Amino acid sequence: MTLDLGDCIFSGPALPEPFVRFELTAQLTRLGLLTNGQGRLFERNWNVLRRQFRSSGGPQSVCNHVVVPLAGLLGFDAPARQVDVATREGNEDGGWLTQAPCGARLRAWSFGTDTDLDAPHRSGRAYRFGPMRSAQRVLLASGERLALLTDGDELRLLLCDPARPDSHITIPLAGSRGWRTRDLAPDSYRLVLALATPKGIAALPELLDAARLAQARVTKDLRAQARNAIEGFLQAVLDHPTNAGECDLHLHADALWEEGLILVYRLLFILKLESAANPACAFSFASTNLWRAALSPNRALGPLVRRALDHGHHTGRMLEDGLRTVFRAFRDGLSCSELSVTPLGGALFGAQATPLLDRLAWGERAVALLLDRLLWTTPKGRARERVHYGALDVEDLGHVYEALLELEPGITTAPMSRLRRAKLEVVLPAEHATRYRRGSAKDAGTRVTWVEDVPTGRFFLHAGVGRKATGSYYTPHAFVRFLVRETLAPKIAECSPDADPDPAAILALKVCDPATGSGHFLVEACRYLAEALYAACRMCDESAAAAEDAAARALPDDRAHLLSRAGALRRRVAELPDPDGLLLAYLPSRASEGAASGVSQRRALAICRRLVAVHCLYGVDNNRLAVELAKLSLWLESYAEGLPLTFLDHRLVHGDSITGPLFGSLATLPVGGKELDPLLARTLRRGSAKR
Repeated sequence: MTLDLGDCIFSGPALPEPFVRFELTAQLTRLGLLTNGQGRLFERNWNVLRRQFRSSGGPQSVCNHVVVPLAGLLGFDAPARQVDVATREGNEDGGWLTQAPCGARLRAWSFGTDTDLDAPHRSGRAYRFGPMRSAQRVLLASGERLALLTDGDELRLLLCDPARPDSHITIPLAGSRGWRTRDLAPDSYRLVLALATPKGIAALPELLDAARLAQARVTKDLRAQARNAIEGFLQAVLDHPTNAGECDLHLHADALWEEGLILVYRLLFILKLESAANPACAFSFASTNLWRAALSPNRALGPLVRRALDHGHHTGRMLEDGLRTVFRAFRDGLSCSELSVTPLGGALFGAQATPLLDRLAWGERAVALLLDRLLWTTPKGRARERVHYGALDVEDLGHVYEALLELEPGITTAPMSRLRRAKLEVVLPAEHATRYRRGSAKDAGTRVTWVEDVPTGRFFLHAGVGRKATGSYYTPHAFVRFLVRETLAPKIAECSPDADPDPAAILALKVCDPATGSGHFLVEACRYLAEALYAACRMCDESAAAAEDAAARALPDDRAHLLSRAGALRRRVAELPDPDGLLLAYLPSRASEGAASGVSQRRALAICRRLVAVHCLYGVDNNRLAVELAKLSLWLESYAEGLPLTFLDHRLVHGDSITGPLFGSLATLPVGGKELDPLLARTLRRGSAKR
């Protein structure tokens, strides 16, 4: 039976949603970590534990009534107060430490009731010094993988993975779903007993590796499904009777392939946004009835796909017209009382993005195959299930594209056969491949294998050397994070120290990736700089608030100086180039940070990412579609709803950073290709002629 963890909130990449829903229970059972939840002793221990919880108290009281009894049930001794631990931010609170007879250690932090675990300590410092982030840094510095953190109203299990962003599990202790009100032990209690016991802590690296591999399989499966989606869609388009008059389609395999890629990435983009786990980076209209019932590829068109493919129902033109309508809404924009869509444009949604496919008929089967491959997956050993796009990072969408770069398209005009040698594939005329067919005596000892016959009129893809031949390689995310942090941290500390935060100085930093690809490095740089920008803004805001409070109690001679200081700090944020002025509204002095801290903080971070994307990031790549995907990734990462996908056209450009532009290209604008001012262009041509 699968654990019912509806009262838990899983944050971070350590335990993604698909893994929690479909594999976590099996993995815990395999590792022997799940406790029998039916025994009398189990329920007695539960009742003793929940009765000790109190609704209020200071840090020591919370420790005595939450940490101490829970540590005893987990198999640890009474907690002992620890000295500060040296981290990369200095000495920080070491919390409480409990030890088991076997030598296992469990660290815990307790805070007074109503403490905001995500907000900074009251020291005028940035939010990166809040209880949550400080505890994560202590875990990393001490080499520990799991800890407890609580304010008496909620319990958090902190999961530390040195190679990945911080993660945690939040479990309510108070409220209607909290542990205090549950007569029977919830499955979230069994989860804590599974993960936080000495045996669970020892097995945690293996469990997190299993979750990481499961998520990697999702991305790998999505690559295969994206390929199958394009192949199935384009083949159905070629077979459509209405397109029979297009006698030269076999000459346009490359164009069909590129435009098919664009359709797939349009869908991946929409599916990612409408299911974003972060509400600050989701479509504002994703939850409206009009979108869900009439436009959503997932909710509106998905049921029609199953009817068409599983039951053979006649759907008329509902799928084709529905998908074309969705694409048209993002191309031209849509505005009504319930929702508003701003035209996106660019190479993905522009009017001339897919001219060949726009004039061809698609047909219901083509659209059904396209959506089926992108909406559902069939993991090994499990029934068909939905693809959970909310758990995917924007880098995963880029990885799908980078894998597809290895493929080369074609359309057969005669019977062909597909052959494979290692990872390289080739499609030859059938008569030339006879010797490699299975069972042929002539192929003994060769490393070339026959894969399949490809009939006439078939659109096909075969693995070539495209990705590596163009210099495109996948960089592991852990290395990207390390490189970005080590490069930018000294620059940020120099231009905006904690003692004198300067958000504008951070926005003055420039980062250029001369081989952008789908934007892996730029996305991580955007995240890191945005964190620093938000931290600087919060430090200005908090220091200004402290100065104003001090001014209210100060003597007249000092009051003017304090108010002047507060005004100068607030202007540093107010004068940032935020066109809507929303960043100020989400800072702690303007927004209620208590229970809503997550929303306001994520909104502010998203705005900071947008400012960084517009002012700090530059990139070049010689693959045109890769540049568009980098723009798309930064659009997703920077909460750019309301802006077109072309908002970074002047900073992410298609070109060759090794050879540079030819003199003829210097006479035109980098975006759009229009000619420069005639006098300047004439001077450039004169220089070209001299060379």
